[in-house]
Amino acid sequence: MNNKAQDTFSLGPVSEEDGPFLVKWFNDPVLSGFMTDTEENKIYTQSDIDSMITDPQGCFYFAFKANGRIIGYGSIYDVNPLKQTGEFSFLIGDPGFRGKGLGCLLVSMICQKAQEIGLKKLTCSIYSENKPSVKSVEKNGFIRIREESIPGKEFFFEKILF
Repeated sequence: MNNKAQDTFSLGPVSEEDGPFLVKWFNDPVLSGFMTDTEENKIYTQSDIDSMITDPQGCFYFAFKANGRIIGYGSIYDVNPLKQTGEFSFLIGDPGFRGKGLGCLLVSMICQKAQEIGLKKLTCSIYSENKPSVKSVEKNGFIRIREESIPGKEFFFEKILF
C-alpha cells in the first residue's frame, strides 16, 4: 500500500454522518455499475440510508474510515445463522483512496467482522470486469467457485473463515 505511515484505518457501524457519502457513492454510475447487490436504476436517498441504519433487518453495514473519515463501505447480508454463512459486498468510494490496495484491507476487516458475528463461511459475487475487487478477494484467500457465461458475467467466490 502506498499510504502515509500515519493513516489509521477502521471498520465500524455506518452512522448518520456517513449517509451523504453513501448516497453519493451508491448513485455514482461508475461505482454502482459494479454493485451486484443493488436494484437496477434505483436512485438512493438519505431516507434509504437512514433505514439501513435504523432497521438493518439482519444485515451488517460498515463504514471503512481513514483517520476517522469515511472512504469506503462494506456489508454482510443474507446471513444464515443456522449454516453460519453470509454474503458480503464492499467498495472504496473515495477516489483518492482507490488503487492503493485498500480493497484487500477492507475485505480482510470484513472477514474479521464475519468471524466476530459467528460466521464460518462468506461468499461474494463480483462482475468479471471489476478486476480490483476480484484481486482483493483472491488475495484474501477466496476461491472462485463458479462464473456466469453471459456478457457482463459475474464471478462467485467463497471462503471458509475457520
